[in-house]
Amino acid sequence: MTLDEFLQGLAHHGARLDDWPPGLKEAAQAAVSRDAALAAALAREARFEEALRGRFYEPPSPDFALRVVQAAASRSPSAFDEIALLFQRIVAEVTPRPALSFGLLLALGAILGAYASAAVNGNGAERDVLNALFSLERSTL
Repeated sequence: MTLDEFLQGLAHHGARLDDWPPGLKEAAQAAVSRDAALAAALAREARFEEALRGRFYEPPSPDFALRVVQAAASRSPSAFDEIALLFQRIVAEVTPRPALSFGLLLALGAILGAYASAAVNGNGAERDVLNALFSLERSTL
């Protein structure tokens, strides 16, 4: 049995070799007796499983679900929640109507295109700001 096969068996069956399937159990016991690396891996896995068994687990109380719901209900919505709700409502309205979806996407594209064009071409105030920035940059060179 190779180290990889043994580690895969440890992952599937655990550190108690008695719990392994009959064919693998004998091969694993023989391999552990021959190879110190396998014995060390088995010891590490046994310590790990013992630590897991020693952990304290407390099952949730019967009113756990009620407390979670009450805590969620008492939480005040943030601005992000309201924006997310707005987008959810818009998507819910637009999704079943392809023509409306296309129209909104077209309008959004036109708005973004106009903004990009204004930024690139430097119309109005954007042009003055860009000219001021470039003239400052040239004067510092």
